[in-house]
Amino acid sequence: MPLFRKQINISKRIASARVYISGLGYYELYINDKKIGDHMLDPGFTAYKKQALYVTYDITAALKNSRNIIGVMLGNGWWNALPIRLFGRFNLRDAQQTGRPCVKAQVLIHYTDGTDETISTDENWQTVTGPVIRNNVYLGEEYDARLEKKFADNTGWKNASIAKGPNGALTAQMQPAIKVTKVLKPVSIKEVGRDTFIVDMGQNFAGVARIKVSGKAGNTVSLRYGEELYPDGSLNYMTSVAGQIKEIWNLSGGPGCPKTAWQEDHYILKGKGIEEWHSHFSFHGFRYVQVTGWPGKP
Repeated sequence: MPLFRKQINISKRIASARVYISGLGYYELYINDKKIGDHMLDPGFTAYKKQALYVTYDITAALKNSRNIIGVMLGNGWWNALPIRLFGRFNLRDAQQTGRPCVKAQVLIHYTDGTDETISTDENWQTVTGPVIRNNVYLGEEYDARLEKKFADNTGWKNASIAKGPNGALTAQMQPAIKVTKVLKPVSIKEVGRDTFIVDMGQNFAGVARIKVSGKAGNTVSLRYGEELYPDGSLNYMTSVAGQIKEIWNLSGGPGCPKTAWQEDHYILKGKGIEEWHSHFSFHGFRYVQVTGWPGKP
Protein backbone atom coordinates (compact mmCIF):
# COMPACT_ATOMS: atom_id res chain seq x y z
CA MET A 1 0.00 0.00 0.00
CA PRO A 2 1.26 3.50 -0.77
CA LEU A 3 2.41 6.28 1.53
CA PHE A 4 2.07 9.93 0.52
CA ARG A 5 3.68 13.04 1.93
CA LYS A 6 3.88 16.81 1.52
CA GLN A 7 6.26 19.26 3.18
CA ILE A 8 4.84 22.53 4.52
CA ASN A 9 7.07 25.31 5.78
CA ILE A 10 5.46 27.60 8.35
CA SER A 11 7.13 30.94 9.01
CA LYS A 12 4.20 32.94 10.42
CA ARG A 13 1.97 32.59 13.45
CA ILE A 14 -1.02 30.32 12.82
CA ALA A 15 -4.52 31.37 13.89
CA SER A 16 -6.16 28.10 12.83
CA ALA A 17 -5.53 25.17 10.49
CA ARG A 18 -7.73 22.41 9.16
CA VAL A 19 -7.29 19.48 6.82
CA TYR A 20 -10.08 17.97 4.71
CA ILE A 21 -9.30 14.45 3.54
CA SER A 22 -10.84 11.52 1.69
CA GLY A 23 -8.50 8.52 1.41
CA LEU A 24 -10.04 5.55 -0.36
CA GLY A 25 -10.68 2.88 0.58
CA TYR A 26 -9.24 3.61 4.06
CA TYR A 27 -6.56 6.04 5.23
CA GLU A 28 -4.57 7.19 8.23
CA LEU A 29 -3.38 10.80 8.47
CA TYR A 30 -0.08 11.84 10.07
CA ILE A 31 1.64 15.14 10.78
CA ASN A 32 5.32 14.95 11.70
CA ASP A 33 4.95 11.16 12.05
CA LYS A 34 2.14 11.43 14.65
CA LYS A 35 -1.29 10.07 13.78
CA ILE A 36 -4.03 12.70 13.67
CA GLY A 37 -7.34 11.87 15.33
CA ASP A 38 -8.68 8.65 16.82
CA HIS A 39 -10.77 7.42 13.90
CA MET A 40 -10.35 3.90 12.52
CA LEU A 41 -11.44 2.54 9.15
CA ASP A 42 -12.18 5.99 7.75
CA PRO A 43 -13.98 7.12 5.67
CA GLY A 44 -17.34 5.38 6.00
CA PHE A 45 -18.55 2.83 3.43
CA THR A 46 -20.70 4.33 0.67
CA ALA A 47 -21.83 3.52 -2.87
CA TYR A 48 -18.84 5.28 -4.41
CA LYS A 49 -20.50 5.89 -7.75
CA LYS A 50 -23.00 8.04 -5.82
CA GLN A 51 -21.07 9.45 -2.86
CA ALA A 52 -17.62 9.55 -1.26
CA LEU A 53 -17.00 10.98 2.20
CA TYR A 54 -14.33 13.35 3.51
CA VAL A 55 -13.35 14.04 7.13
CA THR A 56 -12.24 17.35 8.68
CA TYR A 57 -9.55 17.65 11.35
CA ASP A 58 -8.39 20.67 13.33
CA ILE A 59 -4.59 20.49 13.03
CA THR A 60 -3.72 23.88 14.55
CA ALA A 61 -1.86 22.37 17.49
CA ALA A 62 -0.10 19.76 15.34
CA LEU A 63 1.74 22.21 13.08
CA LYS A 64 5.09 23.69 14.10
CA ASN A 65 6.49 27.09 13.21
CA SER A 66 9.07 25.46 10.94
CA ARG A 67 9.17 22.46 8.61
CA ASN A 68 6.16 20.12 8.77
CA ILE A 69 5.51 16.85 6.96
CA ILE A 70 1.92 15.77 6.25
CA GLY A 71 1.74 12.01 5.66
CA VAL A 72 -1.00 9.64 4.53
CA MET A 73 -1.11 5.84 4.62
CA LEU A 74 -3.72 4.19 2.38
CA GLY A 75 -5.55 0.86 2.52
CA ASN A 76 -7.87 -0.96 0.13
CA GLY A 77 -11.04 -0.83 2.23
CA TRP A 78 -14.27 -1.26 0.29
CA TRP A 79 -13.02 0.91 -2.58
CA ASN A 80 -10.59 -1.80 -3.74
CA ALA A 81 -12.44 -4.88 -2.52
CA LEU A 82 -11.28 -8.27 -3.75
CA PRO A 83 -13.52 -9.98 -6.32
CA ILE A 84 -14.56 -12.67 -3.85
CA ARG A 85 -17.87 -14.38 -4.63
CA LEU A 86 -19.55 -14.18 -1.22
CA PHE A 87 -21.54 -17.33 -0.46
CA GLY A 88 -20.20 -18.55 -3.81
CA ARG A 89 -22.51 -16.14 -5.67
CA PHE A 90 -22.21 -12.41 -4.93
CA ASN A 91 -19.27 -10.36 -6.18
CA LEU A 92 -19.21 -6.88 -4.62
CA ARG A 93 -17.42 -5.54 -7.70
CA ASP A 94 -20.54 -6.25 -9.77
CA ALA A 95 -22.43 -3.59 -7.77
CA GLN A 96 -19.72 -1.30 -6.40
CA GLN A 97 -17.44 1.12 -8.23
CA THR A 98 -13.85 0.20 -7.43
CA GLY A 99 -10.35 1.49 -8.07
CA ARG A 100 -6.77 1.61 -6.83
CA PRO A 101 -6.21 3.33 -3.45
CA CYS A 102 -6.12 7.11 -3.83
CA VAL A 103 -6.35 10.25 -1.72
CA LYS A 104 -7.78 13.75 -2.09
CA ALA A 105 -6.90 16.30 0.60
CA GLN A 106 -6.75 20.02 1.24
CA VAL A 107 -5.00 21.91 4.06
CA LEU A 108 -6.34 25.37 4.88
CA ILE A 109 -4.19 27.58 7.14
CA HIS A 110 -5.31 30.96 8.51
CA TYR A 111 -2.51 33.18 9.81
CA THR A 112 -2.81 35.85 12.47
CA ASP A 113 -1.79 38.53 9.95
CA GLY A 114 -5.03 37.86 8.06
CA THR A 115 -3.53 35.86 5.19
CA ASP A 116 -4.49 32.33 4.17
CA GLU A 117 -2.59 29.42 2.63
CA THR A 118 -4.11 26.39 0.87
CA ILE A 119 -2.21 23.17 0.10
CA SER A 120 -4.00 20.55 -2.02
CA THR A 121 -3.03 17.08 -3.24
CA ASP A 122 -1.36 17.22 -6.66
CA GLU A 123 1.69 15.90 -8.53
CA ASN A 124 3.98 17.78 -6.14
CA TRP A 125 3.10 15.37 -3.36
CA GLN A 126 5.43 12.37 -3.06
CA THR A 127 4.75 8.66 -2.71
CA VAL A 128 6.55 5.45 -1.76
CA THR A 129 5.56 1.87 -0.96
CA GLY A 130 4.64 1.38 2.71
CA PRO A 131 4.78 -1.53 5.19
CA VAL A 132 1.19 -2.75 4.59
CA ILE A 133 1.83 -5.28 1.83
CA ARG A 134 -1.58 -7.00 1.86
CA ASN A 135 -4.91 -5.90 3.31
CA ASN A 136 -8.52 -6.84 2.84
CA VAL A 137 -11.61 -6.12 4.93
CA TYR A 138 -12.57 -9.80 4.69
CA LEU A 139 -9.30 -11.68 4.97
CA GLY A 140 -6.98 -9.57 7.11
CA GLU A 141 -3.69 -7.72 6.82
CA GLU A 142 -0.01 -8.46 6.30
CA TYR A 143 2.43 -5.89 7.67
CA ASP A 144 6.19 -5.97 7.14
CA ALA A 145 7.75 -3.77 9.82
CA ARG A 146 11.07 -3.88 7.95
CA LEU A 147 9.45 -1.59 5.36
CA GLU A 148 8.37 1.07 7.86
CA LYS A 149 9.40 4.54 6.83
CA LYS A 150 9.41 7.88 8.59
CA PHE A 151 7.65 10.50 6.52
CA ALA A 152 10.66 12.76 7.06
CA ASP A 153 13.03 10.14 5.60
CA ASN A 154 13.96 11.46 2.15
CA THR A 155 15.04 8.19 0.52
CA GLY A 156 12.97 6.40 -2.09
CA TRP A 157 10.19 8.93 -2.64
CA LYS A 158 8.93 9.88 -6.10
CA ASN A 159 6.31 12.32 -7.32
CA ALA A 160 2.69 11.20 -7.12
CA SER A 161 0.40 11.09 -10.14
CA ILE A 162 -3.19 12.17 -10.67
CA ALA A 163 -5.72 9.33 -10.41
CA LYS A 164 -9.37 9.12 -11.34
CA GLY A 165 -11.40 8.82 -8.17
CA PRO A 166 -15.00 7.73 -7.69
CA ASN A 167 -17.86 9.24 -9.69
CA GLY A 168 -19.93 10.13 -6.63
CA ALA A 169 -20.29 13.51 -4.95
CA LEU A 170 -17.67 14.37 -2.32
CA THR A 171 -19.56 15.16 0.89
CA ALA A 172 -18.76 15.59 4.58
CA GLN A 173 -18.86 12.49 6.78
CA MET A 174 -21.68 13.18 9.22
CA GLN A 175 -22.07 9.82 10.99
CA PRO A 176 -20.02 9.02 14.12
CA ALA A 177 -16.61 7.61 13.32
CA ILE A 178 -15.46 4.09 14.15
CA LYS A 179 -13.32 4.33 17.29
CA VAL A 180 -11.84 2.14 19.98
CA THR A 181 -14.53 1.99 22.68
CA LYS A 182 -13.01 -0.63 24.98
CA VAL A 183 -9.70 -2.42 25.48
CA LEU A 184 -10.00 -6.09 26.44
CA LYS A 185 -7.25 -8.15 28.00
CA PRO A 186 -7.06 -11.94 27.59
CA VAL A 187 -8.73 -14.06 30.26
CA SER A 188 -6.44 -16.99 29.38
CA ILE A 189 -3.53 -17.93 27.12
CA LYS A 190 -2.89 -21.64 26.47
CA GLU A 191 -0.09 -23.28 24.54
CA VAL A 192 -1.61 -25.78 22.10
CA GLY A 193 1.39 -26.65 19.95
CA ARG A 194 4.92 -25.68 19.07
CA ASP A 195 5.09 -21.87 19.08
CA THR A 196 1.27 -21.80 18.94
CA PHE A 197 -1.05 -20.35 21.56
CA ILE A 198 -4.82 -19.87 21.92
CA VAL A 199 -5.78 -16.52 23.42
CA ASP A 200 -9.26 -16.23 24.94
CA MET A 201 -10.51 -12.63 25.04
CA GLY A 202 -13.50 -13.61 27.21
CA GLN A 203 -16.24 -12.36 24.88
CA ASN A 204 -17.19 -12.16 21.24
CA PHE A 205 -16.69 -8.71 19.70
CA ALA A 206 -15.69 -6.78 16.58
CA GLY A 207 -12.22 -5.29 16.74
CA VAL A 208 -8.51 -5.87 16.25
CA ALA A 209 -5.83 -7.71 18.19
CA ARG A 210 -2.91 -5.63 19.45
CA ILE A 211 0.35 -7.46 20.05
CA LYS A 212 3.73 -6.69 21.61
CA VAL A 213 6.55 -8.89 20.37
CA SER A 214 10.32 -9.08 20.10
CA GLY A 215 12.51 -11.27 17.95
CA LYS A 216 14.71 -11.46 14.90
CA ALA A 217 14.06 -9.40 11.79
CA GLY A 218 12.02 -11.42 9.30
CA ASN A 219 10.32 -13.61 11.88
CA THR A 220 6.53 -13.66 11.51
CA VAL A 221 3.65 -13.72 13.97
CA SER A 222 0.39 -15.06 12.53
CA LEU A 223 -2.97 -14.26 14.09
CA ARG A 224 -5.96 -16.38 13.09
CA TYR A 225 -9.43 -15.63 14.48
CA GLY A 226 -12.51 -17.60 15.54
CA GLU A 227 -15.62 -17.35 17.66
CA GLU A 228 -15.44 -20.87 19.15
CA LEU A 229 -13.04 -23.70 19.98
CA TYR A 230 -13.20 -27.34 18.98
CA PRO A 231 -13.68 -29.89 21.80
CA ASP A 232 -9.91 -30.55 21.82
CA GLY A 233 -9.24 -26.86 22.57
CA SER A 234 -7.98 -25.92 19.11
CA LEU A 235 -9.32 -22.90 17.24
CA ASN A 236 -12.52 -23.34 15.26
CA TYR A 237 -11.63 -20.79 12.59
CA MET A 238 -14.58 -22.00 10.51
CA THR A 239 -16.80 -19.82 12.73
CA SER A 240 -15.38 -16.63 11.23
CA VAL A 241 -14.84 -17.53 7.59
CA ALA A 242 -15.35 -14.59 5.22
CA GLY A 243 -18.37 -14.98 2.97
CA GLN A 244 -18.78 -18.62 4.05
CA ILE A 245 -16.13 -19.65 1.51
CA LYS A 246 -15.36 -23.10 2.92
CA GLU A 247 -13.66 -25.90 1.04
CA ILE A 248 -15.67 -28.53 2.93
CA TRP A 249 -18.89 -26.95 1.62
CA ASN A 250 -17.56 -26.87 -1.97
CA LEU A 251 -18.14 -23.12 -2.09
CA SER A 252 -15.73 -21.30 -4.38
CA GLY A 253 -14.84 -17.65 -3.93
CA GLY A 254 -13.58 -17.44 -7.50
CA PRO A 255 -10.11 -17.26 -9.10
CA GLY A 256 -7.38 -16.34 -6.64
CA CYS A 257 -9.57 -16.77 -3.56
CA PRO A 258 -8.28 -19.16 -0.87
CA LYS A 259 -10.20 -22.43 -0.70
CA THR A 260 -11.20 -21.54 2.86
CA ALA A 261 -11.35 -17.77 3.45
CA TRP A 262 -10.36 -17.64 7.10
CA GLN A 263 -9.44 -14.34 8.76
CA GLU A 264 -5.72 -14.05 9.39
CA ASP A 265 -3.14 -11.30 10.00
CA HIS A 266 0.63 -11.53 9.60
CA TYR A 267 3.16 -9.27 11.30
CA ILE A 268 6.76 -9.50 10.09
CA LEU A 269 9.26 -8.27 12.69
CA LYS A 270 11.89 -5.61 12.06
CA GLY A 271 14.03 -7.00 14.90
CA LYS A 272 14.40 -3.85 17.00
CA GLY A 273 13.38 -4.25 20.66
CA ILE A 274 9.74 -4.44 21.68
CA GLU A 275 7.46 -4.00 18.67
CA GLU A 276 3.77 -3.11 19.05
CA TRP A 277 1.24 -3.54 16.25
CA HIS A 278 -2.40 -3.92 15.31
CA SER A 279 -3.97 -4.07 11.86
CA HIS A 280 -4.66 -0.69 10.26
CA PHE A 281 -7.17 -1.50 7.52
CA SER A 282 -8.96 -4.67 8.58
CA PHE A 283 -11.08 -5.81 11.53
CA HIS A 284 -12.41 -9.13 12.75
CA GLY A 285 -15.32 -10.67 14.63
CA PHE A 286 -13.88 -13.06 17.21
CA ARG A 287 -13.41 -14.24 20.77
CA TYR A 288 -10.35 -16.47 20.28
CA VAL A 289 -7.04 -15.74 18.56
CA GLN A 290 -4.57 -18.40 17.54
CA VAL A 291 -1.09 -16.87 17.75
CA THR A 292 1.73 -18.67 15.96
CA GLY A 293 5.38 -17.69 15.64
CA TRP A 294 7.38 -18.54 12.51
CA PRO A 295 11.15 -18.25 11.86
CA GLY A 296 10.27 -16.57 8.54
CA LYS A 297 7.11 -16.26 6.47
CA PRO A 298 4.63 -19.14 7.01
